[in-house]
Amino acid sequence: MIISGGENVSNVEVEAVMYAHPAVREAVVVGRPNEFWGETSCVFVELKERLERRPTEEEVVEFCRERMTHFMVPKTVVFKEVLPKTPTGKILKHVLRKKAQGMGSLATRSRQDSVG
Repeated sequence: MIISGGENVSNVEVEAVMYAHPAVREAVVVGRPNEFWGETSCVFVELKERLERRPTEEEVVEFCRERMTHFMVPKTVVFKEVLPKTPTGKILKHVLRKKAQGMGSLATRSRQDSVG
């Protein structure tokens, strides 16, 4: 669970929307520090192979914006060739959570952050 501006953001719900994107093979949502909201959603995405065209960060955000309430929409999208996994194939969320924290805090409050 990510708490963003006092709202509970279910990473499971955000991930379900991400998996509905036709280019997404796997996705993990973690919290990223944000100076205004406390935390915002950061999604790490592994794309499917052999895509005609890779989606941009903006296109992924727009895809989410059309399918979920505004405070749940990821503010950061990070494309990875391969998501880190255990030998049994489970995604190492704690590794990605550390990466998101290491990216630093988002300091700006955008119009999209404040209105749906």
